[in-house]
Amino acid sequence: MENTSSKGLWVAYQNVAGQCEGTHTFLEWCKKRRLDIVFVGEAWVDKKGTGTQSQPSYTLGSKVEKGKRTMVYWKKKIDGVVKVIREDKRLALVEVWGHKLGGIYADGKLSEGRWKE
Repeated sequence: MENTSSKGLWVAYQNVAGQCEGTHTFLEWCKKRRLDIVFVGEAWVDKKGTGTQSQPSYTLGSKVEKGKRTMVYWKKKIDGVVKVIREDKRLALVEVWGHKLGGIYADGKLSEGRWKE
């Protein structure tokens, strides 16, 4: 895919409080606004911890698991350009055309030292 980083990327983050409808609504909102990369805080995950909301225009880049606090999605048109470089329950960090972008779920329990990591 052509490097269009000079045109910029449109990125958003929203905490949806674990609600299925909230995750779906936010992804639809992002699609309408043509956002490239989307981070979802407290994304809905089913009771088995194996499924979450999807949106046909976006690729889910995060692993789905119980207790996951941050998920990342990106437009299918930039598949192969976006790479997840670090992920844990509270963090999703991606690299796109040499630029790093991240979504962090922070509930006030992260100390200054943890933020620096």
